[in-house]
Order: sequence, then structure tokens, then C-alpha cells
Amino acid sequence: MSFARKVLAVVGPLAALFMWATIASAFQTAVEHKDDPNHCDPLFIPIKVDELGSAGIFPPDEGIDHTFTQNGPTVCLPFDDPDMFNPTVTIFNASTQKFNELWYVADPETRISNWDGVAEDFAIASSGVAFDNPAFRIDADYSDPGGVHHPLLSESITANGIFEIGEAWEFVLQDYGNTLGLPPDAFYSPGVGAASDMVVTTSPTPLSSGSIIAIPVPEPAGLLMLSLAIVPGLGIVRRVKK
Repeated sequence: MSFARKVLAVVGPLAALFMWATIASAFQTAVEHKDDPNHCDPLFIPIKVDELGSAGIFPPDEGIDHTFTQNGPTVCLPFDDPDMFNPTVTIFNASTQKFNELWYVADPETRISNWDGVAEDFAIASSGVAFDNPAFRIDADYSDPGGVHHPLLSESITANGIFEIGEAWEFVLQDYGNTLGLPPDAFYSPGVGAASDMVVTTSPTPLSSGSIIAIPVPEPAGLLMLSLAIVPGLGIVRRVKK
């Protein structure tokens, strides 16, 4: 057996156990995305992400508070309709976790004009169902210096592209509309895209108009746990190698 395989054989189960313990309480989801090179900025979303949603409905490590104001600036000028409102959505990180690389994904009933591509729940997309739910990365010029579409207007703690615990972000949904009359800050029902409408719970859950998905920032304590798991494992591999 090669040295690399010995490392994986020893460290792999420990790392997997650590990762399971870290994400056990999270509402993880899988998404598929498609970039549209002719619209705003490029879109890339990893398959596995966490979904953030209304505190009290979503787990404590993914809860947010949210609100909106009626009108905000134009953020993707070539596709703006001057006769429609651009709501500014505010999300407040009420969770126990900080995040980076946040995205907004519209539900099927929602339409906006500042999208980078489209996204859908991975299981639904894999079944062959066509999808066109608008999606974009929630970024600013400092977190995406090469882009032209910057819907993120402000961060209340530090302008660094990290959704800190206790921080509020403001971002724009340009030309927002929803056929069900839902507000732009409705982040209640778990599930991305069409999956958001399929949620069945024991008690009524308000519908969503869109989803916030994100990548958690690893905590230093968690990284220490992983290193403590790996170092003894490497010691075992050395003894095996001898």
C-alpha cells in the first residue's frame, strides 16, 4: 500500500467524523447551477452549500433575521426596467456561524433582472426538469473586483465579504416581482428553487420568495480538532511504514 493510501486509511475516517460533527446541525442542501454569459456577471455555485433562513424555522447555526425597504439603486444597468422597484433586502446573521460566498436564488414564482445565471435543487435538476430560477452571488466591488454586478450595498461590521455573526448585509433585488405577492425578504421554507414549495412540516411554514445559500467559515477550534485528528494518524502511518 502506498504512503498516500495509508494516510487516507487512517486520517479519512477521523476527518469524516470531524466533518459530520461540525455540520450535524446544519441544513445542508445540494444545488445545480447554469451560468449565463450574456447576463450580468459569471455564476459559479458549489454543489454542496448551506441554506440560511428565518431564525426559529432554520437551525440555530443558520438562522437569519430579515427585512426590506422598497427602493434601492440599479446594480445591473443593461437589464434594468426603470418603471419597476429595486427592493433593498437586509439580512442579519442571527446564527452561531459566520459565512462567506453568499448567493441569492429566486423561487419559481419570483423574477428579478440582476441575475448571473440560474440554479435549482440538485435532485430536481438531476431528474431532467428544466429550471430558470434567477441566481446571483451577493458581492461588492471589494469582494469581486473583476465584476460589474455588485448587488451587496453594505456590511455593518467589516467590509470584507464575510457574513459575520451579528452582522447585517444589504443587497438589491433589481426589478423584483412575485406572482404570489410575497415580499422580497421571505426566507422561510427550506429548500432551494422548486424544492422550496415542496416542504411538508407538522406546522404551517410561510412560503419563501427566494433562498440565501452560503459556505460556512471553519472555526479555529474546529480546525484544531481536525489537526489533532490528523497528527496522531500520521504517527500511526509512520509506524506502519517502518
